[in-house]
Amino acid sequence: MAHHANTCTHACQHHRLYTSQGVPALDALLRRYATVVHPHTYDCRDCGQSYNHCPQQMIDLGQGGRVWTLFNGCSDSRAQPGAVFEPHAGDMFPITAAGALLTPYDKDGGTNNAWGSIEYAVSHLGVRDLVQFGHTECGAMQGLVAMAKGAAIHGQHLKVMLQDVMDIEKGAEEWFMQEHNRQPDAKELQRALEYHNVRVAVHRLRAFVEACHPDKTIRVHGWIYDMRGANILALQPNGHFKPITDLPHRVDYGHLPASCEQGMAEIDDRLVYRDDADSAVQAAQLMAVEAA
Repeated sequence: MAHHANTCTHACQHHRLYTSQGVPALDALLRRYATVVHPHTYDCRDCGQSYNHCPQQMIDLGQGGRVWTLFNGCSDSRAQPGAVFEPHAGDMFPITAAGALLTPYDKDGGTNNAWGSIEYAVSHLGVRDLVQFGHTECGAMQGLVAMAKGAAIHGQHLKVMLQDVMDIEKGAEEWFMQEHNRQPDAKELQRALEYHNVRVAVHRLRAFVEACHPDKTIRVHGWIYDMRGANILALQPNGHFKPITDLPHRVDYGHLPASCEQGMAEIDDRLVYRDDADSAVQAAQLMAVEAA
């Protein structure tokens, strides 16, 4: 559905598309909805049938049987699945919470709310691919590192949420020591945690599938969004992660503002597209635990 979001007829030029809430950040979201999102969803004039599913049809008939992939991702505004992939209606069923944390699945209850959403997606929507979507520079992983070192965690529910998955911190440290024969420093431990959180969640998702849906073909994937490296890596059978994209971490399109000092400094060092992607694969095999 290839719409021209900023196109407006003469009749609508004097129509106020939204009412200002007096908060610039909220007004920016309303403006984007009115000028970009709304035309994509409700204006059928330029529909090229290029979407996974017609948004209008999904509004009328629901999304059951029309969404094939679930993403369990972090709420981080830089890395939540909707920000990374800009999905259309039917592309994914996203679940987001701090850290994309998953406790062990318990059919008798007592687990976090993510499992209820996962059960709904598989049983009622017919989702057949489950993607655990983690990311680097994760604040929840920073919290786990801090808690492991005895730091006070402010917020009762936040503290309980992190306590419920402290086994991930221990597992990440053990994984690092097995790979490098030494203790990780704080930054290395956080990076190891970001990767190990995906490993553990994938294991728990597979246990859920085996316990509740052994008769269904449901695939489980573990992905990491490396925000600094600008690539997505996938969990391999050996527990390591391999890039499944090969993209530059900064691109000079010729319009970089002079005020972007970091960008100007990095342009000469940016990654380039290569005929051989071996360098990216070799970099991933280092476990991506070096300090940023």
